[in-house]
Amino acid sequence: MKDTKDIRIRRVAELIKQEVANIIEREVKDPRVRGVVLTYVRLNRDLSEAFIFYDTYNKNNLKSIDAGLTATVGFIRRTLKTRLSLKRIPAITFQKDETEETARRTDELLEQIKLEDISRKERSAP
Repeated sequence: MKDTKDIRIRRVAELIKQEVANIIEREVKDPRVRGVVLTYVRLNRDLSEAFIFYDTYNKNNLKSIDAGLTATVGFIRRTLKTRLSLKRIPAITFQKDETEETARRTDELLEQIKLEDISRKERSAP
């Protein structure tokens, strides 16, 4: 039973991602959300909350982009209600996807550790 529920959650999350991306690209008029790319959607088990993760090339206006996305939530939910056959449309929360920044920082830390190890070995070598 759990596997079936997990599959359904993944399918609904992907469907929401596709529809919200289309809505933002084609129907939202707010210029603050231009250039937003949805990376993934995480739904809770009862499908009542959707956390939509996004990224953008415009790193200078993240606050403005976040405000624009927050302002469009009502419109997006109303539009989803007409397009999806779900009992209820989940509450939507947009979150900046930090995966790329986290990966970059992890790589930097690993490189730093590697250089420190090399330096340590050179100092301890006879």
